[in-house]
Amino acid sequence: MEAFLREAEVTERQVVERDGQRAEICEMEGDGMKLRAIFKDVDRYQHELAAYWIDRRLDLGFVPVVVEKTVDGKPGALRAVIETAIDAVSLRSYQGLDDAEPAELIRSVSEEYGVPIDELEEQVIRARIFDALIGNLNRRETDKLFIPGEGRVALVDHERCFTPTTEIHPFLLSNCSPMPADLEIELRSLDREELQANVGVYLTPAQIDSLLARRDRIVEACRSAPGE
Repeated sequence: MEAFLREAEVTERQVVERDGQRAEICEMEGDGMKLRAIFKDVDRYQHELAAYWIDRRLDLGFVPVVVEKTVDGKPGALRAVIETAIDAVSLRSYQGLDDAEPAELIRSVSEEYGVPIDELEEQVIRARIFDALIGNLNRRETDKLFIPGEGRVALVDHERCFTPTTEIHPFLLSNCSPMPADLEIELRSLDREELQANVGVYLTPAQIDSLLARRDRIVEACRSAPGE
């Protein structure tokens, strides 16, 4: 998919705006394959690329494939569209849970789409830890996706992340336990040298330092269930 997005031709483009953000929906074609992708050349588009690398480094698989690509002379981030994904706003609307707490929505999605509740709850914990790590202070409901056919969570739109502070949204830290053991191992293994080598082109040294400081707080807060 990365190779396709880098090499395929953009055959059509349509500008869209949402929540004050501008992007382009691109029709892509190459090697007998067609798909849609979203292109962003906004400030901090590099954060999309950093989020994708970190997601894959931690073996999470939440962030759809993103590549850096120049379209019409403008460098930006090009992300594959997950056509079958449903955002959290739509999930709440479909199930009459507009004002429900997250736990109730998770239970409802589990029952509606046949995903074991423990598997879905673990995905959500992993997603919260990911957001805490990358400094996402306010993930919008429209950026939280569920893919029914695969029974999995997906996360999009990360240009607002990677704040140069160690701040973590309190909800994330109080609802991230118990941390899966494999994720704790991967988090602990992150170091400044590796991050600088792989995302240093997208993030400043201060942003990397803040990410590592948030990592330390996450490991301390999320490693065990409340009361343990």
